Amino acid sequence: MKQTLQLNGYWAIGCAIVLGLLLSFYNEAGDANAHGTDINYTLVSTVRVNAGFDTGEPMSDAQITVYAPNDPQTPWLKGVADSDGKFSFDPDPEITGNYSVQVRSAGHGEIITIPVGGGTASSTGGQTTAQQLIMAAAVVWGFIGTALYFSARKKEQTEEEQNYAHT
Repeated sequence: MKQTLQLNGYWAIGCAIVLGLLLSFYNEAGDANAHGTDINYTLVSTVRVNAGFDTGEPMSDAQITVYAPNDPQTPWLKGVADSDGKFSFDPDPEITGNYSVQVRSAGHGEIITIPVGGGTASSTGGQTTAQQLIMAAAVVWGFIGTALYFSARKKEQTEEEQNYAHT
C-alpha cells in the first residue's frame, strides 16, 4: 500500500511539473494579450496602435512609449492614447527593425514589438523572462505542495485505521 501512495505522489508531481511548464511558456503569436490587456497594431506607413483591456474597454489616455531598434534603451517617442485607446506614429524609414511600443494604463500594460522594414512581431506580456520563470516555479511549487499535502494526509488516515484495528 505504501508503494502505491508514493507512486501516486510522484505521478501527481510529474503532472504538476508538466502542467506548470505548459501554462507558463504558452504564448500565442499574433495580437498581444496579457495582464488584462488587448494590444494590436496595423502597419502601413503609419503604425496604428489599438490599446484595450481584455473586457473590450479601450485603454483611454494610456501612456505610450516607443523605442527605436537602433537605441532600445532610450525612448524614441512618448505620447498618450486617445479616448478610444488609439495611438499612431510614423516610424523613421531610415531606422528599420523591431520598434518596441510600451503601453501602460491603470497598472495594466505590456510591450509589443512591431517590425518595420524587417524583423518579427512579438509581445513580452509585460513580464521579463526572469518573472516568467519565477511564476512557473511558483505554480509548480504549488502543485507539488498540494500533492504532498494530500499524500501525507492519506498516509496519516491509513496509519490511524491500522492503529484503530489493533486496539
